[in-house]
Amino acid sequence: MSIMKKILVFSILLIWGIGSSIDSYAQTGSAAKLLPQANRGVASKLSSLAECYEYGYGVDVNYNEALRLHKEAAFRGSSDSKFRIGALHKYGFGGIKQDYELAFKYLSEACNEGCSGAYPYLAEFYENGWFVGKDLNQAIKYYYLSGKDYFEKAKKCEKLAGVDSAGAPGNFMEGYLRYTEGVEGDARAMYALSERYRYGLNGVEKNIDLGMEWLKRAAEKGLTIAMFELGEYYNSKEDFETAIKFLEPCSLRGHQESMGSLAFAYTILQIKGVTIPEGVIPNLYIAAGDFDAVRSKFPSIGRASDAELLNKQISIYQNLHSTYDGVQGSTAIGLPGSSLTGSQGSASSGSQSSASSASQGSASQQGSGQSTVNQPSQQPSTYQPSTYQPSTYQPPVYQQPAQGGNPQQRQPVRVLCSHCNGSGYQCVVNSVPTYGTHTNVKTRCKYCSELLDHGIVHIRKRCPFCQGKGYVEK
Repeated sequence: MSIMKKILVFSILLIWGIGSSIDSYAQTGSAAKLLPQANRGVASKLSSLAECYEYGYGVDVNYNEALRLHKEAAFRGSSDSKFRIGALHKYGFGGIKQDYELAFKYLSEACNEGCSGAYPYLAEFYENGWFVGKDLNQAIKYYYLSGKDYFEKAKKCEKLAGVDSAGAPGNFMEGYLRYTEGVEGDARAMYALSERYRYGLNGVEKNIDLGMEWLKRAAEKGLTIAMFELGEYYNSKEDFETAIKFLEPCSLRGHQESMGSLAFAYTILQIKGVTIPEGVIPNLYIAAGDFDAVRSKFPSIGRASDAELLNKQISIYQNLHSTYDGVQGSTAIGLPGSSLTGSQGSASSGSQSSASSASQGSASQQGSGQSTVNQPSQQPSTYQPSTYQPSTYQPPVYQQPAQGGNPQQRQPVRVLCSHCNGSGYQCVVNSVPTYGTHTNVKTRCKYCSELLDHGIVHIRKRCPFCQGKGYVEK
């Protein structure tokens, strides 16, 4: 099977961990609370910790450290951090080089993965002709995808482009529908419709059935966030065979949250008697940053330190980034089979050279009684966004201050809203009735990834600080 064999053979010279460097900065408040899971490579916590450095929550403001942490989260599949990296390079905050090319790369990738906060930023690039050249049709599209708060900007671009108002969308919902039509329908528009129907956003009447229908359509089109959420849905319905069909491709793309959900699905199937190749489940837990689970479930790894497990985790993502080239499933590694064949096959010979350079065994093997995770080396991990096809390059336009102007008088600058992480929405705790005795079961919030106790759920509401825009002006 694809994901199992792929993860089973991940064993190369392991590199640089982030623990010590983060510890030297983060000390109090929000930063200190995020530190334990960030040190284990949990992407959502790394992203939140990066935000602490952007806004000074528990630490001094340090944009360079924020950028580094966002890159660590992006390395582990966080589209939110890819968005923030793009924003930091777009504005050039805190000494970070203003680089429209890098900004466009990261914003494009975040958009392609369904990060709605990045849509209006990319729309501005097309509207103003930054780096990729002016393209009002693309600007209109991304403003419509941005939702209700950007509807007027979409209409403004339509006027500039000479679009016939009679055939243009009359409201933001029609704007979404415009881009879902036909075989080339955009999965991101489908996912946006799904969210509005499932949660009753932007004044849309809540309709769970219609919302799930749009979610399935977006997932079938291959949108990462939609596939992950649908996989989570099938896990909750105990349809684990269907869940893994959506979670496996996301895991191969390096989407960390999908790996945790996939590990859970495999664990349940194994309990039910389905043969899962040895080593797959622990490697998935390691990749997901759930070190407690891997230690409790696999005694042979119980004595491995966090640093060792973190380095193993890094090797997994390095292999995913180096071998995944837009091809899903078994084709990505040249191995046939599916996830439920029960095959115990060994690693392919093509990976033996890298495996031999690692320390003895891998963290996935059981029964040795010794720590089997590789030792760290000195080189830092790096993340580069996937390839893209920009239009003709045009130099970025920088706003120079007027000659003789008062430096104290400047135009307002947009900054990402620190309260909603640029998404325009916040998670609010809501208690729900509890039934049965399974009070030790936790669920993961699909928006902020926090593990929630039994009887607690998060509901998503528009951020009151930025009014759902995702940014504020200073």
